[in-house]
Amino acid sequence: MSHGNPYGKDSFPPHEVLRRMMLALTHGASPSIAVIQPPTLRKAVLDGLDAVQARKRWLTHKRPEPWAALVMSDNTRAFYGRSSGHVEERYMAHVFGAFRAAIEEHLPIAVVNDWNLNSTDLAPYKVLVLPNTACLDSAQVTAIEQFVRNGGGLVASCDTSLFDAFGDPRDDFALARVSRRPLPRPSRTG
Repeated sequence: MSHGNPYGKDSFPPHEVLRRMMLALTHGASPSIAVIQPPTLRKAVLDGLDAVQARKRWLTHKRPEPWAALVMSDNTRAFYGRSSGHVEERYMAHVFGAFRAAIEEHLPIAVVNDWNLNSTDLAPYKVLVLPNTACLDSAQVTAIEQFVRNGGGLVASCDTSLFDAFGDPRDDFALARVSRRPLPRPSRTG
């Protein structure tokens, strides 16, 4: 992706509209233009929608390649840290960063929710990515452990599994048993 602030109307380059529409299509979503666009972007939006229409016959009955699943955890988003204004920095930045890294490396990745952390939904995937997925319940931990025992790869970062489903801290990482390299013990200071 090129540079530019998608939330500000002054620095977002028009060519980025098409790139993001095509990115949405690549991952099984349909681009949605739900806000009024500034005059500098209107032509780019219309051109992008024309480009989507031109690809219509290849967009029906599509499904993502089930190689890697990246978890977007509602529980972590809601409960991790429990202080408003910090969820973007403490959690969402990790999800967006992992997603962007996978996209830039052209890795087939599907975004799944934390309720998909069960043996049935994980079965098609080879790799599970948990970007700072701090809050996991015991059933999710069990499903992830089984996924790894069945040969699945696990990429977990930061505080993944250090909290229960409601953000209460655990004494240790719940996924420590399936970590290839021992995880550091959490410090309980402060």
